[in-house]
Amino acid sequence: MIAPTLYSRAFRPLYFTASRTDTLGNVIFNQFKQEVPRQYIQTLIATGAVYHRSPLHTFKSLHNVPLPRRLFSPDDMVQQDAMLKIFFFPRQYPTDHVDIDRCVLFENDQFLVIDKPHGISIGPVIDNYHNNINALLQQHRSSITSIFNPHRLDFQTRGLCVLIKDSSYINQFNSMLRKRSITKRYRAFYQGPNMITPGLYTHYMKPSKSTIKEMSDTKVEGWHECILRVLESSQCTVSMPISDVEQDFLSIDMLNGNWKQQEMLVGKGINRTRHAMVQLNYVDVELITGRTHQIRAQMRALGRSLVGDRMYGGMAIQQLSNAQFNPNDQPYPHRSLHTSFIGLVSYQLSFECPLTGHQHHFSLLDSKQ
Repeated sequence: MIAPTLYSRAFRPLYFTASRTDTLGNVIFNQFKQEVPRQYIQTLIATGAVYHRSPLHTFKSLHNVPLPRRLFSPDDMVQQDAMLKIFFFPRQYPTDHVDIDRCVLFENDQFLVIDKPHGISIGPVIDNYHNNINALLQQHRSSITSIFNPHRLDFQTRGLCVLIKDSSYINQFNSMLRKRSITKRYRAFYQGPNMITPGLYTHYMKPSKSTIKEMSDTKVEGWHECILRVLESSQCTVSMPISDVEQDFLSIDMLNGNWKQQEMLVGKGINRTRHAMVQLNYVDVELITGRTHQIRAQMRALGRSLVGDRMYGGMAIQQLSNAQFNPNDQPYPHRSLHTSFIGLVSYQLSFECPLTGHQHHFSLLDSKQ
């Protein structure tokens, strides 16, 4: 395996221009003085971690230069002076915890509704075209030829999400999003001595391309208004594995499956693991506005960071069941703030189909809840 420090910091792309016209594989191989194995180069290309843009002199105007696009074959021809963008160390996300058939809750000719697990993206990410819900669906269902994603959830979040199959339905679905005629409810889990009082909460988000969103309690000129409604505040007990491995937490059902579990040993045979009972607070919230990371950022602004959400000041999920766990002692990238699990679940989704007028209602809560 190539050491990440040789060429580029992980998650950061490397740019260069082709020194001669040749195949994509040869251009990359020669750019790095034949030190990068061809097999690794082919893996990067197949992963979707290599982008290409034609030389600038081939465009009539510099005002209409397109963004680089992915290439998937090492045999694709690349012109001299073409720009290449490479993610040398694309993120590889496990999908072993994803049963794609069980994820699909509803399907018709226009759309699907899925229960997206923690730790997987809806669609491709910038450095990996695969390892996502779209790709798994198309691998398992030959009838699905294309999927569109106007409705998204964060990689770390579990819950209900609508995937569009029919391109002519996208505009109608986007119209419902703009008119806020889709009701989405989330359950947010946190630790702390004090409960959050039900009601409306308003904060203001600084316009920024930064991953971590900054909030203000008071109105700031030019900042985006963020409003959420806390519907209910309560407590629960969740059975969690005692493990240093974040992947072991990805299949936890925070909503239903662990509420009355009392066993300290769970599973059979080699899969038998020690569990601990963890007391958590939670709030059921409804978004009035819909901003990137809104719930995560507003929960931090309220002093109640989500469990597992280290990006916004939350405790590492492993620490909930093992107080001795220290994320700073973990090797990179496990000490990164980019975790795979946060205590946030989109548990309820309701909307009226603009084509049929049918009122759809989906919920992940057991009837006893």
